[in-house]
Amino acid sequence: MKSTLYHIDGLFQVVRQYYVSSFPYSVPSNAIDVMNYELKREGSSATIRYVDNLNTSFENLSPAENPETSFEHNPAVSLEEYLGEKQGREALLEDIRALWIWLVKAGYLYEERGNHTATEELLRTYRLTK
Repeated sequence: MKSTLYHIDGLFQVVRQYYVSSFPYSVPSNAIDVMNYELKREGSSATIRYVDNLNTSFENLSPAENPETSFEHNPAVSLEEYLGEKQGREALLEDIRALWIWLVKAGYLYEERGNHTATEELLRTYRLTK
């Protein structure tokens, strides 16, 4: 994996959650949509957008804040920090695209005209590693 934010199971969970939340409907194969879904799920108002075919931008008008106690952590903060850096953002998007290819080949996603739908295998699988 090129990204340092997630290990394989963590990234699988992010992608799985995106498709399970849309089931039984198909959704576009777009890595940015997956990460925008994850940002929203974590309580962030930030978004990623395509600037052109090769570049993305990260927009965050109201950054998430950590709680005042040291015993709590807001996961949106570290996600925003990571995605705010172009290199990390691009590595994560590349990992999502590579995972998609594998998920289709392994039968976890059904692909039709650029859209993906969760299969029964994806719905039954919560982790890729034990």
